[in-house]
Amino acid sequence: MARSVQQILEDVKGRGFDARLQHIKASYRFDIEGAGAYRIEVDHGRLTVREDAGPAECVIACSAQELVRIVEGAQNMLTAFMQGRVRIEGDLALAKLFHGLHARPQEGARA
Repeated sequence: MARSVQQILEDVKGRGFDARLQHIKASYRFDIEGAGAYRIEVDHGRLTVREDAGPAECVIACSAQELVRIVEGAQNMLTAFMQGRVRIEGDLALAKLFHGLHARPQEGARA
């Protein structure tokens, strides 16, 4: 069952700390069509999420449906970017890191 953008954000908020990010200090902004703009700050593994359209090192813009597909592993973010379904501005390495942390390939999923 597909999660909503709000559920995904709550999951990130609930995580609080991710040891895989303990050497990262970065900011992401997600511009989600129909859902708003959200920032995720990564401070050496600590994660904070807030509704905010301010500047960020990596900005990812897409539809809510596309974000859910990416996070659930049904869509490869970089493939969606190449197909024009996702816009990425700023640090592409951070976008790749985000995809690697969140995407979990599902059986039978196609990119």
